[in-house]
Amino acid sequence: MDEKRTKELAQRSLNKKIFVFTDFLNEREQQEIKNAFPQDFVTFLGGAEFSERKIARFGYADFAQCETPLCVLKLHPLGGKFSTAMHHRDVLGAIMSLGVVREKVGDIFCQDDCFAVVHKSICKFLQQNLVQVGKNAVEVTESEVPNSCAPNLESRQISAQSNRVDALLSKIFALPREKACYLVETGNVAIDGTTCEKSARALKTGEKVSVRGFGKFVFVGEKGTSKKGKTYFEVQIYV
Repeated sequence: MDEKRTKELAQRSLNKKIFVFTDFLNEREQQEIKNAFPQDFVTFLGGAEFSERKIARFGYADFAQCETPLCVLKLHPLGGKFSTAMHHRDVLGAIMSLGVVREKVGDIFCQDDCFAVVHKSICKFLQQNLVQVGKNAVEVTESEVPNSCAPNLESRQISAQSNRVDALLSKIFALPREKACYLVETGNVAIDGTTCEKSARALKTGEKVSVRGFGKFVFVGEKGTSKKGKTYFEVQIYV
């Protein structure tokens, strides 16, 4: 979403004292909005607490209430024991093949059934027209994202010289410091969806770091020092 459009939506909210919503935003776009507007003016909603793609709602708490334009669809394969596994790319491809733009689709979670968070404006359309995902005929109904779709996070305490990106990458992924720096310099590291450009960048509590080809983690913060002067940091690693 471009900056001009974002400002127009925010201004409409202020002028009419109503809630106004964007389409789905990736993590980088969410961070840009967080940096541009007061914290109590913007709320991010994604259908589940652990969603990554979210819409932004502009408006203060006392503005006129309205329904959040989100819908969760459950895609249930109809082939029984002959069903094949459905993956994120299969579901997204099936939805977009119907002419739906990416900005109207949020996170997709796949287990035996798949759950797609979509914009309310396309909910009924998908229920009527999304009949197959990959080789599976599917039944599409409104639902909620089950808690079982939440990512698995493993808490770990590590000792490092500092909370610099390169120092933590080196420890978490067992990399030489030079390799960690190289990953940053070549644009393979993102913090909250924004490419990290400096290996000396200090991490802040709650920031999510994604490393292409290695994985991602959330930086929780400093957890004290040992008697020998080592600093311990806590991270939550996606497993």
